Amino acid sequence: MWDKFINLKQYCMKELIIDYSGTGIKSLRIISTVVLIAGLVAAFIFVAVGSSEEEPTLYIYSVVSAIFGVIHFAALRALATIAENSLYQKTRLEMELQEKEVSIVIKKD
Repeated sequence: MWDKFINLKQYCMKELIIDYSGTGIKSLRIISTVVLIAGLVAAFIFVAVGSSEEEPTLYIYSVVSAIFGVIHFAALRALATIAENSLYQKTRLEMELQEKEVSIVIKKD
């Protein structure tokens, strides 16, 4: 009995194909990771140089660079997530419009 239900569920589900090409979502995620790593590496370098030269300002620079890396990582990841969600919504809307065979006409005044 459950086999028929599972097969019926497979036929009812529609496949949503997302095309990421040209969106920049993957690039944003890669850049965010690179910025995070660069900020943390800079922080470790400032700590290493500051401990050998006993320079207290380098410790401040290390904290600032670590915070800079984390904030930019979070901002770029959030932007990538917003772009990905927008792509999902756009693809879903296009699929619904193709099913209903409705076209959208945008008029510019």
